[in-house]
Amino acid sequence: DNLQIQNITDERLGLRFDLNNLNTARTLIGKVDIHLLDTKGQQLKVSLNKADLEFQIQRFKKIVTKVDLPTDKSAKDIFGIRVIILDEHSKILFSKLYQVTHVLS
Repeated sequence: DNLQIQNITDERLGLRFDLNNLNTARTLIGKVDIHLLDTKGQQLKVSLNKADLEFQIQRFKKIVTKVDLPTDKSAKDIFGIRVIILDEHSKILFSKLYQVTHVLS
């Protein structure tokens, strides 16, 4: 629960959070999916760098990426960010919706 939004504009937002592998006996491989929800509860199509969201970690990794907002939406239209962490077999390890106003830094 250390997700932070930084440098939010009407075109993009910066996103950062930490991943921890509590089972250090094996390397954790997977990816993070990011979805934005607008104030009407609709999921928005976003552009992001998928390479930023792939991971292979023994213990800890800091994820830092930028999310481009849809051209017809602005920052004030964004209600939340859903973060979904999947393992290498696409099994969901973690999923949470964060309200934007609670994670702005």
